[in-house]
Amino acid sequence: MDVTFGILFQIGQQHRQILGGRGEIVVKPRVLEQTSHAARTVVRQSQHRAGVNISAAACEKIAEYCVSDMARVSVEVKKLLDYKTTGEITLEEVEELVYKDADYKLYELTNAAGRRDFTKYCVIADELKTKAGDEAYILNGLFNYFKNLLTSLTFNGSVAELAALLKVKEFAAKKNAEAARGIGERKLRYLTERLYNCISDIKCGKITPQNSLAIAENCIFFGQG
Repeated sequence: MDVTFGILFQIGQQHRQILGGRGEIVVKPRVLEQTSHAARTVVRQSQHRAGVNISAAACEKIAEYCVSDMARVSVEVKKLLDYKTTGEITLEEVEELVYKDADYKLYELTNAAGRRDFTKYCVIADELKTKAGDEAYILNGLFNYFKNLLTSLTFNGSVAELAALLKVKEFAAKKNAEAARGIGERKLRYLTERLYNCISDIKCGKITPQNSLAIAENCIFFGQG
């Protein structure tokens, strides 16, 4: 078992989340403390990033944003380690780079759409519609995702300039460019236009959010609509 995963899994088994009376996730203080400790341990155990440290405040913020989901903590810490090659991971960097729970779900959903992983997309979309918003929320997320990919593919400036334009870190800008090349400009232009029209049709009252999202999904996954 991978060292990083092993540490997180063991702590996660000992300190679980509980559900509140209305179904919301309630994280016990002890869980938050242990998850924060786990994040620091992961950084220390990551031999390929020797010399990188992380503050206690940054660890606690990771645990808070991930609602003490150990798998999420592992993903986010590894992302921070890919971004930060030396020095200390700060609270400000965590606040900027780590996704909050609903934001993370939308991030997962758009990436599943980009890979055309319909099964995973449907699971995340159902959860988002239940917990984080309606179909319009998902449509806006999909539109922004594919629009940013198109911008990444057609932009002629440097990675730093692209990152500034998209208001993301250079690491994220590079990832966007890689994903965009895998889809291609013609497909991205088509999807961006169709998603824009789907959102406009909702605002004009021409179609319901439910039907509009169904049309968008057919375009993304099956090339229809």
